Amino acid sequence: MPILLPILKKHNYAKRMIRFYGFVIIISLVTGCSTSKKAQVPMLPIESQDFISSQETYNGKRPVEIKNSLNDTRPDWTHNASFEKGNTIYFTGGFLKGADYSVSLRCANAEAIKSMVQAVSQYIRAEFSMFTQGSNNIDSGIDRYIQDGIATFTRDLHIQGTRQTESYYEEMYDPVSQNTFYNAWVKLKITKADYLRAKANVVKKLRDDFHTVGEIEAKEKAQELLKDLKGQVSEFL
Repeated sequence: MPILLPILKKHNYAKRMIRFYGFVIIISLVTGCSTSKKAQVPMLPIESQDFISSQETYNGKRPVEIKNSLNDTRPDWTHNASFEKGNTIYFTGGFLKGADYSVSLRCANAEAIKSMVQAVSQYIRAEFSMFTQGSNNIDSGIDRYIQDGIATFTRDLHIQGTRQTESYYEEMYDPVSQNTFYNAWVKLKITKADYLRAKANVVKKLRDDFHTVGEIEAKEKAQELLKDLKGQVSEFL
């Protein structure tokens, strides 16, 4: 009997170890299977991923939106800074996300005027570019006289026949900020004759300024442009 006791103890130990490792293996298998199931996220069909509910949009999960000119419902003239039709030249301007309708409209009008001023500015600077480079730089004063001439044109715009012909606005409500915003566009018109006269007035002022300061070559260039502009004006009379 004393001889069998150690053998029985070893046998019981072996059985306990077998049960322990068997339990560990079973737990591992169960845990592994459950983990793999949780990792499997069901994929929605492509069609159902293209859109999200309005509630999700309101909660800040806004989808990516792409818009283009093909489905733009705004008037065609809002897409062009300037264009000609018959004997009339049109200039447009827009202002986005204004907090007030009237202010947005005034800002859009200012942008349209800016388009007209830029057109005249580009013309003047292109014609006198040779006199504002090299030794005839800003220090010579020529560029300053050009800026003064353009400023005079800007101040006299409404006297020279510029009129607002059309406006367009959009009212937007933002559910997040709970504020209303306005987008506005304005279209101005001026006859070609008045537009050419406006350019001629700028050139005439430049000619007189160049004569005063003794810029002979610049004065002669201005005189040449003035003659050409007056000839173009006479075609519309």
